[in-house]
Amino acid sequence: MYVWLDDVTDSVFDLSDSRGAALDPGPDGTEVALGTNGRLRASDGEFRLDDRSWHLSAAGRRADAVVPPRTEGSGYLPRPPVEGLGTDARAAAALLHRAMLELRSVRYADRADHVPVLGLCRAFSGAGRAVLAAGSRRGGRRREAAFRGLIRTWTDGAGPARIDVPRPPPGTPSQAVLVMASWTAAHTTYGVEHPAGARLQLALPPGTEEAPAAAWRLRTVDRAGPEVFRLRTAAFRGPGPLVRSGQPAGAGGLDLHEGALHVVTGDGWSPPLD
Repeated sequence: MYVWLDDVTDSVFDLSDSRGAALDPGPDGTEVALGTNGRLRASDGEFRLDDRSWHLSAAGRRADAVVPPRTEGSGYLPRPPVEGLGTDARAAAALLHRAMLELRSVRYADRADHVPVLGLCRAFSGAGRAVLAAGSRRGGRRREAAFRGLIRTWTDGAGPARIDVPRPPPGTPSQAVLVMASWTAAHTTYGVEHPAGARLQLALPPGTEEAPAAAWRLRTVDRAGPEVFRLRTAAFRGPGPLVRSGQPAGAGGLDLHEGALHVVTGDGWSPPLD
């Protein structure tokens, strides 16, 4: 079962009250009740059932009997031809492809704070026009020289000295912006048991030694087996006071927006929140 909610207007979640869920799609929006007092409300939503054993049912077997078998390779676009590309053109293509994969990887929370998005976007701005211009040069030597120039431009622009990655501020920052919060119940997948887990993605301010206009930085932290996890909509309302109690690498709590987000763990966060 999958539920997608658009334009969430209200959210209340408490780990101690997470048994059971009820879906209530109404004319004024969609609500998902969580436990006794928990809820998610949104202006619109989508609900899908995903039965991975449907093909074994009588209806699934009847459908398989009349559906033509999928041919090998169906659904995949053919690879573009690469014959005639020189060494430098191939290297430029590989470099651009790698940058695209890096940028796409930010959709995964554990990668979002490891990719220098701003630096890559600046370095590869206008890459499409530049590739077409290099490829349109007459003569193999001129084309290869143009692609070598592209490679130098991209690597110089995306080098460590040109990427704006603020240095971590000393100690725990006094404020933060909650970007993403998730709690996963203990479960078994393919015979492997997984404990409950909490994951937070926070935007943290630059250190005191940075310029006032320095960019904030993302930090994704995880913890298995949280003891307390409470979340309300107000936790997502921009910068708020961040308070941490207990030991940095031991038992303690994390509080944002005066209780709108409150998490207590038996051990520290990974990586440490500092």
